[in-house]
Formats: sequence, structure tokens, C-alpha cells
Amino acid sequence: MIRLLLLVCLLTIVSPWVMAQPEVIADFGGRETEFPKKSQLKQQLLQRKSLADNVPLAKAPDHFPVRSTLTVGIVESMKHSYQVTRPIFIVGVDSLSIEWLIANKAHLKAIGAQGIVTNVSSQEQMNFLRARAPDLTLSAVPVDDIARIYGVQHYPVLIDKEDIKQ
Repeated sequence: MIRLLLLVCLLTIVSPWVMAQPEVIADFGGRETEFPKKSQLKQQLLQRKSLADNVPLAKAPDHFPVRSTLTVGIVESMKHSYQVTRPIFIVGVDSLSIEWLIANKAHLKAIGAQGIVTNVSSQEQMNFLRARAPDLTLSAVPVDDIARIYGVQHYPVLIDKEDIKQ
């Protein structure tokens, strides 16, 4: 009985310190300790997205020749369900691709499309094509994997967020 009485007395004496709020001695993180609200998260995501949109793509070095199974031809417009972060277009150095590139270069620039050149043999051909559309980013890259994923067999072609079209 005496032990129980001593325990109750001890708890009565110690309880104010046990129930006290924790005190932060130092915080070197400089970050908020609460989760941000939904509106704050949306604003942060929009800011990050706008920053990411303004970052130019790194240009990969061109290696020649670049060949693919794609051929010059007519592409029927169709929808796709894949995630596309940035529109891409595929062209070659043939006359149809050059005409298509010149006719669509303003639209391609406006949507921020990345250009992929296929079936190109040399740096001179790349320079010739880049001179026709100096405001666009063109890279000589193998495209067979991209073509297989999207079911594309011909170029020139534009693949944007929803459509595959010529």
C-alpha cells in the first residue's frame, strides 16, 4: 500500500514535466514542419513546371550514318494513349521531309517540338536541314524504338500529346 501511495505522489510531482509541450532547441533545416496545403502544393508544382518548360534540351552529339526502318510516305492521323512530355517530329533529308519541315516550322516552334532526323548520312546533310529550320532543335537519333511504340512506319510525322499526324 505504501508503494502505491509513493507511486501516486511521484506521478503527481512529475506530471507537469511529462505533460509539457516539447521545446525545439535548434532547427537547422529551415523547412516547414507542417505538410503544405493543397493550394500551396498546386502552386509549387506550377512553378516547377514553368521552370522545367524553360530549360533547353541538351543536344546530343550527332553520329552518322543514322538509319531506320522508317520510310518516306503518307501518315494517317490517329490518336494515341501514351504519355508525351514534349512533342516530337521525325523527318529525313528527302524532298518531302524538307517541304513538310519548311511548311510546319512555325507550328513546330510554337509547340516546342523536338526534331529527330533519320536516314541521314553525314554532318553536311544535317547542316543543310538545320539551315532550313534554324529555330528548331534537330538531332540525328535512331528512331526505330519510338516508331515501334507509336506504330509509325513513315515520316515526316508529328507526335504530340494526343495525336500522330503529318
